[in-house]
Amino acid sequence: MTRQTQEADVEEGDPKEGQPAAEWVLLCSLVPFEGNPRRNDKTIPVVADSIRRFGWGSVIVARREDRQIIAGHARRAAAMQLKDRYAKATTRERSTWHPEAVRTATTGEVPVRWKDLDQHDAALLLVADNRIGESLSETDDERLGALLAELQAAEVDLVSGTGLTDEEVAKLLGDDPGDEEITGTDPGEGRYKEQYGCIVTCTGEADQERVYNELKAAGYQVRVVTT
Repeated sequence: MTRQTQEADVEEGDPKEGQPAAEWVLLCSLVPFEGNPRRNDKTIPVVADSIRRFGWGSVIVARREDRQIIAGHARRAAAMQLKDRYAKATTRERSTWHPEAVRTATTGEVPVRWKDLDQHDAALLLVADNRIGESLSETDDERLGALLAELQAAEVDLVSGTGLTDEEVAKLLGDDPGDEEITGTDPGEGRYKEQYGCIVTCTGEADQERVYNELKAAGYQVRVVTT
């Protein structure tokens, strides 16, 4: 059985009259598109972080006739990851999760927007979803930097769930140390601010990724280091 979402504002087209914009359905009832050409391995942890922090900004789009996923394969995999992460999370960590992420992690439900398309158009919509944004969109770094500066002034975490790294944020804010001239002179008082951290030694790349995701979920600012 499905339950209507409380969100009616969905980007992927308008629902038919009398139908909800999206519905909560069991993730296991959806069928991935076997020929999906998109590689999402690096995207999935970032998407999971985004859903954990903000909830479902974009829903999964699926073909109504056979429940095959058209758009949202990374979101599907992220939802599966959220279930495991929530099971391992502490009570403190869980308190930071968005209610929609908690719902996905505990019930296995995800929001889905149904499309009445034939198989050919469904496949072409999958191609369009994969290609249009990455091929045609550009980011105005100056405007993005200004927006991040406003958020930083409000003491908002700019990294968790956004897909940005600490290095990218520093560059956009004009704080990239790589852009500074090294003179060898005394930087003067107040040039540096004290920072406190700890180093976690991991057994391998997979363990590093797990620790990184867990610390991010707990609200810490984390930087990946390989030596």
